[in-house]
Amino acid sequence: LQVIDSLKIAKKILHEEKVSLSSLKQKFNISIKGHRAKEDVLSLYHILKELSRLYQSEDTKSFLSSIVELSK
Repeated sequence: LQVIDSLKIAKKILHEEKVSLSSLKQKFNISIKGHRAKEDVLSLYHILKELSRLYQSEDTKSFLSSIVELSK
C-alpha cells in the first residue's frame, strides 16, 4: 500500500506558505464547503491538481511520476 502525504507535498512545493487544508482551499479558490470525509477528499483532489500545475512550472519532471518521492 502506497501512502501519499499531501501535507508533505504541499510543504515541499510551497515552502514557507501555510499548508493547512483551509489555507490551501483559500489559496486555490476552492469553494467546497464542509469538513467531512467526502468534502475533504474532493478538496484534496483539487489541491493536488493545483500543486501539480505549480510543480510542473518549476520542474521539468512530471509531478505524477515524482508524487510518491515528494511525499516521503
